[in-house]
Amino acid sequence: MKNIDLACAECGNKLAEIEGLEASLVNETLAVLLEQGLYSMFLFLESRGSIRKDPAKKMGQNIFSFLKDQISDIGTEDNALNSIRKNFQNDPAKLFWGKDITEKALVYARYHIRAKVKDKKNELESP
Repeated sequence: MKNIDLACAECGNKLAEIEGLEASLVNETLAVLLEQGLYSMFLFLESRGSIRKDPAKKMGQNIFSFLKDQISDIGTEDNALNSIRKNFQNDPAKLFWGKDITEKALVYARYHIRAKVKDKKNELESP
């Protein structure tokens, strides 16, 4: 049996390691997920402007890869939007499970980013 909380924490850590990723993008992504759902979240990440494009794109790829690892029968699509349209539309339980674990991973990413910032601040303050 998988420890899903640990898997979410590992995904969150991986997200926090994305070069150029800022806490604000994680917070915005989490807000879209909570208010609009999984499909909207991936659409939001794809629509980010040029300054945030690389971190947002990598974030979407990492989350989709995480979902593929955690959810059976997610499909073989390479694109998250196509996969959700094709494989989640008739299975609300799968959709809600994906939303739930993605939410956990994003919360962990937010905490990992905060911890990194705090560590850097402590390094600068030490003699």
